[in-house]
This record gives sequence, C-alpha cells and structure tokens, in this order.
Amino acid sequence: MTASPRIERRDPCSPVLQLGTALSQAQRSGESGWLEIQEGGRIHGVQISGGGVADVVSDRRDINALGLREQMQHLFSLPRPKVIWMPDLTCMQRAPKASAAEVALRGILTRQDVFDPVQLAERIPVTTLRIDEAQLRALHPLGLTEQEMDFLRQLRVPTPIPMILWKRGFAPQTAAALLMALNVIGVWRDTWRPGELPRFIPAVRLLRAKALGATPLELLKLNPDASETEQDKAFRRLSFELHPDRLVHYAPREQVMAAQAFKVLSEAYHQIKRSRRQRPVVVADAATPVARVALKKKMPDNWASLLVAARAAVEQGNVERAKAFALKALQHTPPPGAQREIAAILNRAA
Repeated sequence: MTASPRIERRDPCSPVLQLGTALSQAQRSGESGWLEIQEGGRIHGVQISGGGVADVVSDRRDINALGLREQMQHLFSLPRPKVIWMPDLTCMQRAPKASAAEVALRGILTRQDVFDPVQLAERIPVTTLRIDEAQLRALHPLGLTEQEMDFLRQLRVPTPIPMILWKRGFAPQTAAALLMALNVIGVWRDTWRPGELPRFIPAVRLLRAKALGATPLELLKLNPDASETEQDKAFRRLSFELHPDRLVHYAPREQVMAAQAFKVLSEAYHQIKRSRRQRPVVVADAATPVARVALKKKMPDNWASLLVAARAAVEQGNVERAKAFALKALQHTPPPGAQREIAAILNRAA
C-alpha cells in the first residue's frame, strides 16, 4: 500500500478524504499494518488486519474508552491530521472488528459539514454517475440504510451531478457526503478515481467542456464576432489562471490537470487564429444584388470550425454563406448535438 497523498491544509475536505482513502485502500489491498494519525502533537493508531479494522489505540484515555466506531468518528473529526501507513505483518494475528470500507463510509457521512454541494458540483471531475446491480449488491455488507439504497437505485440510469445532489430525495449536503464516501470506496473507479476532488475548478470546467464537444470559441468564452484583440485578451486571461508554473503549491494530480487544461486552451486559441486566416472572402457580384461567397482560401477542415463559421454567417444575415458552411460541416460527421444545431441553421437558410 502506498503512502496517502499529502494533505492540503487550505481544503477542509482533504483531511476527511485522506483518512477515508487510506482505510478503503487498505481493504482493497487486504494488507495488515497501522495507520498512524498525527494531530497537534498527539498520535492515534488504527490497527488494520487483512484489510479490516482490528483496533484503535490513542494516547488519550477518553478516546480509548469509546467503542470502535465512536473512536473512528473522532478521528474523522480531527481538523488537520497527518496519516502515515506502516506495514506490520504481526497485525494479521488480530481478528478484524469492522470493515474498513464501512468505517470509511460512516466516518465521511459524519462530516457533511465539509462538503458544500455547490462547490462539489463543480469540483467532481465527471458530469454524470451511474451505478449498476453488481455494485449495489457489493454495497449491502456496508450496512447502508434503506433510504440510502433507494437513493442509489435511482442512479442506475446515468444522472448529472447537480440532479443527484438536489433532486434525489436527500438533503444536498447528505447526498454530497454519500457521493464522496462511495467514491472513496471505489464505486465509480472507472470514471472517478477514489479520493479525487480537485480544488482547481477552472481546469475542471475547461476539461469538462472539451469532453462535451465545446468549440474553440466556447472554450475561450468568446462570441463568434469577437475581434482578434478580444481573442488575445481571453487567451491571456485564461492562461494566467491555468499556467502550470503558477500552481506549484497545488497537489500533483491538480498540476497534471492544469497542464492538460492549458494544452487544450492553447490548441483552441491557435485553431481560432488559423480559422481567421482561412476565413472566406465575400466578393460583391455586380450582376446580382446579393453578395456571393468566393472561397479563395482553404475552407476550415473540421466540423467545429465550420459550425463556428456558419454561426457567424447567420449573425451577419448571410444565409447562403451559412448554408455552405453548414452543409460542409455535416460531411465531417459531427456529434448529435452539433447535428441538431446544423439542421436548425439549414432550416433557417432554406
């Protein structure tokens, strides 16, 4: 079992997630040893036997006098703990008293105060979640209440995060804590890595928009008729937020996310610059009152750029030009959402 990630003291969620992730990781790996929890000069030890919680030993007598679950709830309430994993094969001789995953789930649910639903909806690096029957069956040993199981059964159809938090029968903070607890346990391992909750919201937003098929103009939050100066200003502003060199104090996984987001931003900016150089030139034809489109330069070679050009033509009232770009965009097999917008442009140009 690897050491738990370093704590980020400015984020109130980090201590809770650090301890919960360490417990669930111990259960998944089936290892034995000690989780040493240091806080304010005091040391608490959680004995792990074959992935289960066998005992809690503290240098405080009042903590030692509590039951196992009450002891763990106290550890989850510590404001700034440091969690260290120490393998110890002698711990295998002790019989586990509780499932580490169950302890992690209940401990996180007692800390609903640190999970603000509005911030959580932005920080979760996925847009929808789904649970299947096999996962539901695997959760039964964790002692979820019937109300909690009903909440999860509603997620058998992929559901957007905001809808899960506000429209699934739980108070938003309760739903937020339950989502984080199940993430730590690894229920959504393929789409949402256990314990991951980036604080770097601008990078999360940009990468999410890119995954949903946002155009380069949308990534830079620009209107189709934005001037070149406005494009440069938007790129500089977002670059200042996303540049990895400014984020050296962030967690390693967030620095990686910043680098990915900055690369997406740079590619979008340069694509917009190329599309401006390749923009069709409108030449007035003396024989007719309507201007014709003379494509003297190369037409954009992807559906996103063609759709941007079609939108701009619609804004300018040039239906012939909009129709030409929309038809060309359809040849590049855009996603369904873009196809619907293209169809609307063609109907308008008919």
